Amino acid sequence: LRIPPGILGMTVLAIGNSMGDLSSNLALAKNGLPNMATTAVFAGPAFNLLVGVGCGFLSLQRKLDTPIISPVTLNTNIRIGFTFIIVNCLAISLCGMSCQWRVPKRYSYVLFAWYALFILFTLNSFIGQLI
Repeated sequence: LRIPPGILGMTVLAIGNSMGDLSSNLALAKNGLPNMATTAVFAGPAFNLLVGVGCGFLSLQRKLDTPIISPVTLNTNIRIGFTFIIVNCLAISLCGMSCQWRVPKRYSYVLFAWYALFILFTLNSFIGQLI
């Protein structure tokens, strides 16, 4: 199909990788543990990112046998992703603070729209790279 790896990573693989987290977080919330579910929403991906990247760099450092690793370049899609994540974290924090530390159900629509906008921005970036 010649689908770029970045598009597969941000759609099929990301959704498939998140299904386990989604089901466990929904189970926690339904069992009366919404604080634990909310914490897991942020802590799980943070752990995966920090430990995954840390282990990758550690293995690269050992393979190259040098204390210095070459600089990492962030392509446009990664910058778009970081921007969306940071803005989302700020928005959900502000929403929680303004609503007496309770996020209203209607905020879920904002999150779905935010994800759709992220997909559109990233696909636009990929299309621009392919042309």
